[in-house]
Parts: sequence; C-alpha cells; structure tokens
Amino acid sequence: MVRKENRILFLADINSIHTERWVKGLIDKGYYVGLFSLTKRTSDWSVNLKNFTFHSFGATKNSFSLTKKFSKISYFFAKNEMITFFKSFQPNIVHAHYASSYGMLARKLNFDKIVLSVWGSDVYEFPKRSVIHRILFNKILKTATVICSTSVDMAR
Repeated sequence: MVRKENRILFLADINSIHTERWVKGLIDKGYYVGLFSLTKRTSDWSVNLKNFTFHSFGATKNSFSLTKKFSKISYFFAKNEMITFFKSFQPNIVHAHYASSYGMLARKLNFDKIVLSVWGSDVYEFPKRSVIHRILFNKILKTATVICSTSVDMAR
C-alpha cells in the first residue's frame, strides 16, 4: 500500500522516454505517481502500471508546433484541467519537466513543493525570445522549490 505522503505529480510529456523512466523508477521506489501530460498517449508503456494515474489534455504533438507564437498559448487552455487533476490527486510534491511549458503550468498551482527540471532549449532559447519571455522564465524559476539541471553549464 502506498502511503498518502508518497504521492508525486509529474507535469511532463507522457511520450518522452525520460518521463517513462522517471515514472517507472519512482513507482519501483514505492511512490504513487500521477502524470498530467498535454499530449495524448501514443504508446502503451503506462497502461497497466500499478500505483499510477494519468490525465491528458488531449493535444497532439503537431498542435504545439503550428507556429512559435501560437504554440505556448495552447498551454493556458490546459490550466483548468491540470488544476482539477492536481486537486483530485492531492500530491505531496509536483515535479515539472521543461520550464517553458510544464513549469509554466506548475506556476499556476500556487503549490509550495515544486521541483522543476530544465532540459535545454527552455533555458538557452526561451528567455532570449523577448523581454516578456525572460520575465516569465524568471518567474517560473522563482516558483520552484528545487531546480534540477541536466548539465553543469545549464545550471550556471
């Protein structure tokens, strides 16, 4: 039985191999994992997992790559579904992957235990698009309790 204090909500793409490895690894360690993904499931790696629950906003990958301007606006439409899933799951920790997308959503939770994993272009490209992007990026980083980086250079 998974204790109530071992509940982690992931805000990440279900179709990423990194998400799959994180989720399976934490379940193996005794955690109950919830996953909110903006995109629909395209493989069945998570279908029969125990101690796992999943919710998708239902977008396809192509719907986020129409244009650079339109793509990030789509995330705001998912906010209410994510908040509903968050409230029903009642996590102890939220772990958002990729600052400029799921990190932006995590910021809307007003939750005090957020882990943010930055991946690369969210650090190197997103803040350089405009002053508004840089301000938003800094606000996203300030929301996180812990920030994880995949490289020392990116952490700097």
